[in-house]
Amino acid sequence: MIHSNKIFEDIEKLNEQSVDLIIAYLHFGTEYQRQPNQFQIKLVEELFQQGVDIVFGNHVHVIQPMMLKQTITDGLEKQQFVVYSLGNFVSNQDWRYSNCGLIVNVTLEKTPDKLIIKDVDYIPVWVHKFKQDGKLSYRFYQYKRHLKIIMQV
Repeated sequence: MIHSNKIFEDIEKLNEQSVDLIIAYLHFGTEYQRQPNQFQIKLVEELFQQGVDIVFGNHVHVIQPMMLKQTITDGLEKQQFVVYSLGNFVSNQDWRYSNCGLIVNVTLEKTPDKLIIKDVDYIPVWVHKFKQDGKLSYRFYQYKRHLKIIMQV
């Protein structure tokens, strides 16, 4: 269960401590849906408004879009990033869209007065499930090319 008020209280405590960056990792969304639902979109926007910088999502067993967003908070321009679902990293699921996932790399840069998102990159991965010598085996691959999953704002 996601209790937004509790999450917002925790974010407020972090903001009071003047932390450099806030990352939220959420287990949310509708399983096997390749697009975020309205609840996911609304919650991420609320988290961004509360001061969260990065949101990593999981649960739906498929990759969902990611977005790098320019915002102005308290008169300061900043970037915020969300990947609604990283998909499956290593999984026994082998049907379409559920046998892949993302390794997301976020490069941060510390300036004298703030920490910024310098770059976001990702590596798509795929799990191949097969039998070898009568035993179930798994082989892990990374894609050589990127998938088109970046949402434009």
